[in-house]
Amino acid sequence: MNPDIQYILFDCMETLIDMNPVPSRNDYALWAYENSGVKDLWPDYNEFLAHYNQARNILNLRHADLREDSFSDRFVIMCKKNPRISAQNLSPEEIAAQLWRNFMQAYYTRCFVHEDVKQMLPRLADKYNLGLVSNFKSAGGIQFLMKAHGLAGYFDFILASIDFGRRKPHKSIYQEAIRKSKTPPQYILFVGDDIQNDIVVPRSLGMQTLLLDRYNIYNNKDKKIKTFYEFESLL
Repeated sequence: MNPDIQYILFDCMETLIDMNPVPSRNDYALWAYENSGVKDLWPDYNEFLAHYNQARNILNLRHADLREDSFSDRFVIMCKKNPRISAQNLSPEEIAAQLWRNFMQAYYTRCFVHEDVKQMLPRLADKYNLGLVSNFKSAGGIQFLMKAHGLAGYFDFILASIDFGRRKPHKSIYQEAIRKSKTPPQYILFVGDDIQNDIVVPRSLGMQTLLLDRYNIYNNKDKKIKTFYEFESLL
């Protein structure tokens, strides 16, 4: 690893902030549905899930070039296609907003920060400039999480896909991070838990990379760590 590292860019979810347990795609629909106060607008959860997946697929086709969509977009599509909502003269946008608020509350309450991150991040911030590059589908969501867990003050900038408009692994979001860092890529270290998003593409742009593999998921020769404590020996 280049000893002249000047800037460290981090992924967020499953790198700095974790969830317990790690959700599946279907969990996201369940969190929106349960305790939403509007469950009766769907016969049951299975139909709600089917509508959620249809909306997700519509947006995936619309954004095949890695343009980011939001969770609220999914809920709006679902609600506009639900005949029960129009039959009751309800606002699809208002129902969608209620689902989104309920979903985000469920999401936030499941997030936590590992002790090694809490201890090592301030030490890294004392020595290096830090930035955050994250895929996230809710405007302001990453900023809220970072503040809620006391991490926001360590970063020069937070670059979220929902704000930028493209999601990792589209090259443009990394290029924007390099621009914001005002640092040549060879002096930037990108740290994250996903091979494609946090290793392959950053490396192709000239950055150094470090894989966080807490649970020994990856069997490869990439430089990797299991906890943030290992930064002490690497940097």
